[in-house]
Amino acid sequence: EWAKVLLIITCVGQFFCGMSCVTAGSRMLFAFSRDKAVPGHKIWTKLDKNRNPSNAAIALGVAGAILTLPALWAPEGSVVPVAFFAVTSVAVIGLFAGFAIPIWLRFKAGDSFKVGEWNLGKHYKWMAPIAVLEIALVSIVFCLPTTPAGVWGSKDFVWAAAQYAPIALLVVVGGAYIWWLAGAKNTFKGPNRTIDQ
Repeated sequence: EWAKVLLIITCVGQFFCGMSCVTAGSRMLFAFSRDKAVPGHKIWTKLDKNRNPSNAAIALGVAGAILTLPALWAPEGSVVPVAFFAVTSVAVIGLFAGFAIPIWLRFKAGDSFKVGEWNLGKHYKWMAPIAVLEIALVSIVFCLPTTPAGVWGSKDFVWAAAQYAPIALLVVVGGAYIWWLAGAKNTFKGPNRTIDQ
């Protein structure tokens, strides 16, 4: 009986976690589109009557569904939710990269960086490299196979059990790089200012 309660709590938690990811992701897609930094930016910046970026939210929902499509072809008799692990791996790596980039840029800027009132003082000099290394390590761990059948090169390897987080990340990063080379570097002018500063 308690197992059912625990399962319900877990499912509700996952639902709300997924919805918060779609909400945050749609806001980010809207913001990047507002700056004309994303293909199809005119579509993603449209707001519905409640001033929500519904097109961006739908795009994120569709992208999430596509990312989980390999779950339809799970290996026979497998109890490991390979697609779920891949989706969570991609989400964790993307989230942590979002932390690592400003940490690393602040570290590179050194003392020329204008800090706010709440800061690490001189401790950033040792904390930033440790944080970036930890994020890199966690990202590597989240790219590792989650089942023996997913180990590339092994005799038991099957594509349905492969950890496809590294492939998904390469597609996204590679696509962004190709987009940059194909013309975005010439057309992207930086963030659009929507308020006077």
